[in-house]
Parts: sequence; structure tokens; C-alpha cells
Amino acid sequence: MKYYFGLLLLLLTAPTHAGSMYDIYTVVGFQCNQAKDILLLTYQGASGSAGESLVRGMKPDQWDLWSLYYGRNTIRKQCSLSDGKYELTLSLYRSGSCDICYGIWAKVTHDGRLEFSEGLDGFEGPPTQTVITRAVIKSHDLSPELTKLSWDDFIERVHLAE
Repeated sequence: MKYYFGLLLLLLTAPTHAGSMYDIYTVVGFQCNQAKDILLLTYQGASGSAGESLVRGMKPDQWDLWSLYYGRNTIRKQCSLSDGKYELTLSLYRSGSCDICYGIWAKVTHDGRLEFSEGLDGFEGPPTQTVITRAVIKSHDLSPELTKLSWDDFIERVHLAE
């Protein structure tokens, strides 16, 4: 039965044509850079063949939504910086009232204190929300540096990547 549900989910979420706004591939990345004393999260997307290449070229510390869905539903990573250990959790969340709409949630804690907790893809509300394409968490800093795009700007960049 699980096999049939997975197949149905795949068919329901498959793009209907190459120009569809749902023909989007996204990848979330994690980098612990001790030399620069930062933890870096990235969220990028592309459509069509560029999106397929993006997913095929994932590095060990990158995941797409479907690898999280069908593989490990939660990713946990640690990053030791000069002010201590940071813990990253990447997980899926169901967005809105859609039963098959999922997004990627990132949470970073440091010594038990929440540093960052956001849906990266802007789906936690209507698709007018902002998409976080980059989060830089520096040791000894009070808040992360975020690079955000409006949903429309993100979709435009995704389609320009083709």
C-alpha cells in the first residue's frame, strides 16, 4: 500500500509541462566553515534541465525536498565554531491545507538557545512570503544574516537558471 501511495504522490506532484511553475527543483545546503567561523545555509532552485542538473550535482551536505521525503525525514548536523557547538536540524513540514505540499524547515540551536527557525521556501503562508536563499550564522553574533527574495523574484530566478 505504501508503494501505491508513493507512486500516487509522485504522479500528483509531477509537473504537467516544462513551463509549469511547479517544474521547480530546490536544494538546501549546509556548510560549517571553521576558518571563517560561520555556519552557512543555502537554498537554491532551478527549473527544467537546469533543475535536474542541480539535483544530480548535489554534494554530501546538500539535500532536495524529495530526498528528505523518501529518505531521511530529518537531517541533523553539528558545527563547532569558536563560541561552541551549533546544531542544525532540517526537516519537512506540510504547508497550508494542501495534503501533498511540503517545504523545508531549518532550525539552528547553540547551547540550547534557538538561533534560527524558519521555513526556507516561503510556503508557511501564501506564496507571497519571502524565500530565504542564504542564512549566515556567525559565532558571537546575536542574529543570522539572511538573504531573502520575494516569492515572485525567486520564481523568476528559478526560470532564468534554465
